[in-house]
Amino acid sequence: MSYNSAEHDTIGTSPYYANFGYHPRFTTEPALAHAVENAEQLAQRLANIKEIFTKKLESAKLVMKDNADMKWYPATDFTSPNATAREVAEEFHAKYPDKPKPGDTPLPAAVPRRRRR
Repeated sequence: MSYNSAEHDTIGTSPYYANFGYHPRFTTEPALAHAVENAEQLAQRLANIKEIFTKKLESAKLVMKDNADMKWYPATDFTSPNATAREVAEEFHAKYPDKPKPGDTPLPAAVPRRRRR
């Protein structure tokens, strides 16, 4: 229940509120008297909440798309069918020098002692 009642950054409120239009009550005592709202009023309020959350989710989707597009690189053009893998890799790294080259790894090349036989 705590996940559904916690505020989420994407929609700015809890999923419980987004689904039901009110915040959950955490009490052991039953509600003695509470006002029941008209069905049309409830439907209108839920429609307004849906509209607000739809806009917030669309803006979050655009932010995620922008972040993903920053890391996108076009596919390598394999125009020469006789090119070796080394030539293709060199061509790629000439276009995108910020990408790590094969062998540029901070990991040790030696096999750990416990793995040796």
